[in-house]
Amino acid sequence: MDNRFRDLVRAFKALADENRLKMLALVWEGQLRCECMEDGCDETRCMNDLVRSLGISQATVSHHIKELVTAGLVTTQKKGRWVYCQVDREGVTRLREFLDGFIKMQGHIKEAYGKIAANREDCGCGTCGCDTEAYARSVGYSEDDLRSIPDEANLGLGCGNPTALAGLKEGETVLDLGSGGGLDCFLAASRVGPNGRVIGVDMTPEMVQRATDTAKTEGMANVEFRLGEIENIPVEDNSVDVVISNCVINLSTDKPRVFREIHRVLKPGGRVAVSDIALLKELPESVRESIKAYVGCVAGAIQVDEYRKAVEASGLMDAKVTVKGASPCTAAGTQDPIGKRIIEGLADAGSLDECVVSVHVEGRK
Repeated sequence: MDNRFRDLVRAFKALADENRLKMLALVWEGQLRCECMEDGCDETRCMNDLVRSLGISQATVSHHIKELVTAGLVTTQKKGRWVYCQVDREGVTRLREFLDGFIKMQGHIKEAYGKIAANREDCGCGTCGCDTEAYARSVGYSEDDLRSIPDEANLGLGCGNPTALAGLKEGETVLDLGSGGGLDCFLAASRVGPNGRVIGVDMTPEMVQRATDTAKTEGMANVEFRLGEIENIPVEDNSVDVVISNCVINLSTDKPRVFREIHRVLKPGGRVAVSDIALLKELPESVRESIKAYVGCVAGAIQVDEYRKAVEASGLMDAKVTVKGASPCTAAGTQDPIGKRIIEGLADAGSLDECVVSVHVEGRK
């Protein structure tokens, strides 16, 4: 982890406390108030002022201030008997720039997949040269699988076939995270039967609408699609038998939280079958900084051991992260629509073969 991210981790840890957030706000407000007053105003806030404002002890305030100083968000200066606090503008600016970038990145992801859902860009619509059936076969879908689903559901995305690995049974309730056009949901629906239920969750409104329309057209009453984020799954506790996902958890910046949410929604004895990508070694810097690579899952990937730890830390038992081989998303000649853009846009794309692998993730509650 480079120094930039190490600093951000410290900042977020320091702010994971209500009193510290309030203290930072009070110190900041003091600075803003002073900036609009006459010259000679002291651009600081006394620590005793924080004690009175928050109604907590001097010792507690001192502890929280120390944490904020360590995180590079506040500086202190002693003047006589009193200690004065001031916002570290450089540290706060760095944090703000990261958050701004994160928000923009989420916007890029939604925009990219929204265009695919609407058949406007890099999709299986027959106008961009993507052979979505060939790509689906290359990541593990059989001819029977592809014949059993609506054509509209296959957008040429993903890095595996989680339904083939999940061992789905009649009557089970299945949750698909990042359901996209609904390919895996429709496959799961045929396997759990009319007494079973399939819920697809996706953060892109266009994808949810497309999949919902397809389900309605095909008369598939045991499938529904919900708009939501996989870090905050819109599903009740202890309500699903199986969670599947296909090359989507990589897009999350908080993978441990995703797996905690998976643990929450699973019934006792429930299981996980996830197809995803991970790293054997660190990506080149040009790939890590690429928006296109992030949208295509690659720049958000973590190393295999780190992935396994995220699964285990969630409380899931018997966690396995099995490397299945080089990722078809970024292999030379890939038909994955966004993978093609990654390779075309990177001078050192060949290095991806040495770093990126497909993995199958398992666990149970």
